[in-house]
Order: sequence, then structure tokens, then C-alpha cells
Amino acid sequence: MAVAEDALYVGSFNWESSKPQISKYNAFTGALINSSLVWTSTEATVLAASGNKLFVVVGDGPGVFDYDATSGAEINDHFAQRVSPPVALALSDNWLWIMNGSGGPNGAIFKFDAETGASPLTRGIPPLAFPLPLIQNINRPSVLAVSGNNIYVGGGGSTAVDKYSATTGELIKSAFVPPLSDRFGGIAVVPSAATPDVSWKETEFDAKNTFLNFVFWLSINGGYLSLASAVLVAIVLLGLCAMFFFRSVPQKPEPVLVEPAPAEAPPANSRSMSPLTKVMLGLFGLTLVLAAFLAWLASQAIDLSHPPQEDTSDLIGIWGFENSTRQPDEMPILLTLSVHSTRIEFSSGNGSESKQGEWRDNGFWCQKPDGSGEVEVVKTLNTEEVEFHQSAFYPGNQEIDVLYKERGNDAEMQALAAKYPPPITYPPPAGVIKYWMTEYELTSLPWKPDHLEVTGDEPYSRGIIYVYRSDNPQLDKLEVTVKNHRVVQIKGGND
Repeated sequence: MAVAEDALYVGSFNWESSKPQISKYNAFTGALINSSLVWTSTEATVLAASGNKLFVVVGDGPGVFDYDATSGAEINDHFAQRVSPPVALALSDNWLWIMNGSGGPNGAIFKFDAETGASPLTRGIPPLAFPLPLIQNINRPSVLAVSGNNIYVGGGGSTAVDKYSATTGELIKSAFVPPLSDRFGGIAVVPSAATPDVSWKETEFDAKNTFLNFVFWLSINGGYLSLASAVLVAIVLLGLCAMFFFRSVPQKPEPVLVEPAPAEAPPANSRSMSPLTKVMLGLFGLTLVLAAFLAWLASQAIDLSHPPQEDTSDLIGIWGFENSTRQPDEMPILLTLSVHSTRIEFSSGNGSESKQGEWRDNGFWCQKPDGSGEVEVVKTLNTEEVEFHQSAFYPGNQEIDVLYKERGNDAEMQALAAKYPPPITYPPPAGVIKYWMTEYELTSLPWKPDHLEVTGDEPYSRGIIYVYRSDNPQLDKLEVTVKNHRVVQIKGGND
């Protein structure tokens, strides 16, 4: 079920027609509005509604479908293949949160604009097939609720409810609702007015997230603010030019009887400005300050698609987690590990953590969490894979992940770049991208893909297609299929 304002939506199976359907009722009176508002291919498992939009998950996916809540017409397929398998939805303030991964320890929550399907978090240069999760590495989540700037998550591998920030994905409080006696199957949140006993820490957290929400909006609309500022300045400048132009036009003087001024009166200052000019100049200066502030604010918007570059002077390498058991349209990379000579940084959907240590014997060593000695956090398996022990960061987590190399140190990257000096034209010349070359070698090339796609059919299901545009419109786009970190197929670009 889902409720939006005065409407109640119910998913069921129509035994007479042998078809699954979604019915619409009046939420106050129970009166039937439309018994078959939407016919679905299989039974609806999750519904979410807001205003005139209805989001539906059917069966085990493959995604989320968007319908008009009045006519039942399908609006678009923005979300149809974005996240799979979706297990829970939440809607608030025109944002849609989609949860997936109830069957394993790497559950995730994604955030989308409910109108456009755009995600504030993406990996690489748009358009990219994979949005980044706002929250990830959740142990088999199954229930989700959003209220204001808070996300409540539970079910699956836990009998407690955790609380996160709906803006940043930051964990606010683990076991916000302490563990219950048994598993539960749903969460509902009823917003209430703030009470006087709200702590300063909670107030500060809410204020920070309000600002971050604004910055999220700026990251999408910053260009419009800059344009508006430029237009505002242009209008003011044109107005001032017009004013000074008309003031400079000679006017026909009218005969005026002038009496001689008293001898003691000081001579009039011919350079003094009129009150109108002073007001106009003051308004002009204020407008310039306001426009400059808006332009600066827009320039400070967080570029979520292109995170700021870190210092790589002592970087040894960056590795990512490859979920080899993912569904065809799931995002493949969930974890990122940056290894430096004296520190290691582990980034997940719950933020980043750093540890001090040292790189030796082809591995990174640091102190155990209890201080009882050293532990090898990262162990080199081969030239492109490492073994990562999460227990170094989370003592209760004994998982060992194999991570795949995404970036080498500066010397390695410079040596690769030197092999292909500018100019760089698209697509790459024949023979540069070769069958069976590694994905690391492919991504290290100066030719960057226009976007990524996911394969769904055999023999390369769960693979990734790197699509390269062409500078020559007569050439087909180049599609390079990668499976298990190896190039297994090259098509297009006139070969």
C-alpha cells in the first residue's frame, strides 16, 4: 500500500482477469476511485506515492516504474533499470530513495530526483549508467522510511533501526531503535513538532544538513544562478548607461530670473551629485555586491559528479571492490581503497575512514584496533588485485574482499600518458584497445568513454560496455565490452 494526501493505493491480484493490478481508494472514506488504475506484469511488491506520481516495483524488479496517479499512464522509464533488485522506496520533497540488496551484506540506498530521474551522486562524466549509492554496505536491508533529513533503515540482517542523514548518507545513530525481540517487516514515520529538549548536537546536525541540502541544489542549478547574476548585472548596467545618456543630452534652457547671491554665501560646488544619482549609484553598488555573492555561491557548489582531487604525491594505488555476483544492472563498484605510503583511506557509503601505518613487503600494515600489535590491512595478490581485511576498520567484520586496481601512482600514470601524446582524437586508433587487455590498462588510456552500459545477455551478462564517441560523424561509436576485468569484445568505430 501507499498513501498520498487523500488517496490510498493498493496492489493486489485480480483473480477474474488473472492479472495483477493497483487500485485507488479515498483514504478517508474508503470509497473506490479506480479498481484497476494500473495493470502490472507481475504483482506489485513496493509502492510509493506523492502528489500525482506513483512509483511501483513489480516482482523482483528489474527496476522502479513511474505512473501518473490520476490516469494510470506510465510516465517514463527513468528508474526502470537504475537499481536492481529494489526492495523498498521512500518519497519526500520530490526526492525518491530506492533501496536494494536485501539478499546480502552489501545493501545500498540510492537517491534520485522524482521528476527527472537525475541522481545527485554519479560516477564519472555524465551520462553514466551507474549512479553512486548515498548509503551502502547495509546488511540485508528490507524496510525504509524517510522523514525530513533523516533516513530510517532496518530489516533483513538486523532487528534494530539505524538512522542516517537523507542528504549526505552519514550514519547519525546506529540502533536508533534498539534491537527488538524479533524481525519486523515495516517502518512508518509520523513527523512531529520539535520539542524543547532537543539537544544542541541535534540542532547543529540539522542546521548542517539544511545547508548541505542547499548545496545539493546548487550543484544542479549553480549554472542558472550564475546566468541570473550576469543578466541582473547587464540590466543594471544598461539602465545606468541610459540614465547617464539622457542626462548628458542638452536641454533647452528656460528663462529664469536670477538674483545675485549674497556676498557671504560660498560658491556652489559644480561637481556635487544630485540625490537621484547618489541613490542610483548606491543601488548599482549593492546589486554588484549581490550578484558577486550569488556567483561566488554558485561557484562553491559541490560538484558531486567530479569529486575534488586528492594529493597523489605519495599515492601507491587506488583499488575498487568488484561485486561479481551483482545483477546485470547493479552498479559494480561499491568500495574504494586509497593506499599511500603512510596512510590508508577506506571510502564507503557511510563516509571515509583513514588509518596511519606503512607500506612494506607489498602490503599495508597498521596497528590493530585494540592496540595489541600490527595487522596487514592490504595484501598484494598480483599486479592489479589486492586483498582487503575490513576487520582493521571494523573489528566485528571479518569479511575479506578482493579489490581491483583503478589507478596507479603518479609515475605509473605519467608513463602511460607518455605513450600517447596529444592530440587525442576519438575513437582511439585501431590496435590501441586490444582483446584480453585488462580493465586497468583500458581505463588508464587517455581516451575516456562517453558513457557506460551494462550487458544483460549471454555470453557477457553482468559485464560493462565502455562506449566511446567519435569525432567523425561517419564512424560508428566504439563499444568495448569488459567481463571479469578483461576486454572480451570490441565493436564499432569501423573496427
